Amino acid sequence: MGSTSGSSAHIKSGAFTGTMKSIWRGIKSMQVQGNVLQQGGAFVLGPGSAVHFAHNDAGPMDHAEINTLLEAANLPPFFPASKHAKAASSDDGAASGPTAASDAGAE
Repeated sequence: MGSTSGSSAHIKSGAFTGTMKSIWRGIKSMQVQGNVLQQGGAFVLGPGSAVHFAHNDAGPMDHAEINTLLEAANLPPFFPASKHAKAASSDDGAASGPTAASDAGAE
């Protein structure tokens, strides 16, 4: 049968050293690649040079809605219309509605 001396040709380090080497390799692999401040966008182009929709992301959480992109490409919506989606798409960050009118009159 095999050797029981505890020594093996395929094990190059002990448990502690092996764990530390593994952690170090993991830390080294998490280096940032590219410019972290670069923002993306979404575009619907064509045919030819026609630009049907353009959205430049203002920040990491600013993305064009998928149904908006599909609508610009003359495709049916993927997600059903919901109250949350309607509220999110109508909220442009500006004050609106009854509270905005009453706040404006209070000044």
